[in-house]
Amino acid sequence: MLNAQRLRAVAAAGALVLAACTGPGAGSFSYVSPVYDPALILDAARGGGVPTAIIGQPFAGAPAELPDRVRALLAMPPWLAPAPFVAADPAPARDYRIVLIFNPAPPGIVFERACQAANGFALAPPAGDVFVHAAFCFDDQTLTEVDARGLADGVDDPRFRALLARTLADLLPPANPGQDEACRRSLGRQC
Repeated sequence: MLNAQRLRAVAAAGALVLAACTGPGAGSFSYVSPVYDPALILDAARGGGVPTAIIGQPFAGAPAELPDRVRALLAMPPWLAPAPFVAADPAPARDYRIVLIFNPAPPGIVFERACQAANGFALAPPAGDVFVHAAFCFDDQTLTEVDARGLADGVDDPRFRALLARTLADLLPPANPGQDEACRRSLGRQC
């Protein structure tokens, strides 16, 4: 039988695991298209920054300049070259862009639509949790897609920055799990 000290250690470890699974940016859905390649984000940034559309509000009473403040907080995951995030129209265009939708209602309704619709989403009023749906798009095609949820009190809250960082890390993975090595070797390029 476990002694009290060992039991506390096991309980603490379990709590840490649970916190890691439910903390800022814990994704509940992600999608990676077979055509996604991490190098595509470099194409997106070639015009001086990654076009990024912000739809919705993560916080009640958010100021009009909130989209610019959110873009300023975004940073490329460490496996990608740094690049700024610049304002973009959410409407489909013959180019790459990231679309961030805060508090869509109901949350699952945006899957596979974030790259196709400009502003045709019902949005929930901001509440305690911040829900963000993110998509990396080319024109109206979804290359990657993820949703994440976390607690944050405002744009300056470190938990909000952590939520955005985890969202981008999940949105722009370092490799495509759907591309198999044999295919890459046979074609001499990404599949």
